[in-house]
Amino acid sequence: MGSRRTALAWVVALGALATMSHGGLARSNLEAGVTAAQQGSASGAQSTTYTEAQATRGKPLYDDICQSCHLTQNLLTGETFALTWNGRTAYELYDLIANTMPQDDPGRLTTAENVSIVAYLMKLNGMPAGKDSLPSDKAGMQRVKFNIKPSAWSSP
Repeated sequence: MGSRRTALAWVVALGALATMSHGGLARSNLEAGVTAAQQGSASGAQSTTYTEAQATRGKPLYDDICQSCHLTQNLLTGETFALTWNGRTAYELYDLIANTMPQDDPGRLTTAENVSIVAYLMKLNGMPAGKDSLPSDKAGMQRVKFNIKPSAWSSP
């Protein structure tokens, strides 16, 4: 039970940090109907880019490593995830996962495994796969922004 509370505290803190660092931008932009893709187009950011193969590789990793803590919290899909991550870059999520997860052994996953988990989370949240892979380098991931439509806010 303690590990679930700790994980929940991390997500709540990350959501608060995201709101503070964006000055509430994520929620206000969603309410105004401005998508992350529209915001990103001016900066050269892409709204989504990952392949179905990457998400497919991410699913068993998520199921084996992440799900035991995150399944019952329902924080990696739906409105909570969208409000925390919309408009933010894939690199921000990758960096969080790479440096803090899994909770019992942070940093043990490879770059490719972490990228696959990010791709799977994109899929879980209704972002469509494309022909381009989610990049595995920082600069490439910083060009990819989360763009989760309100219709995907209900958890799968």
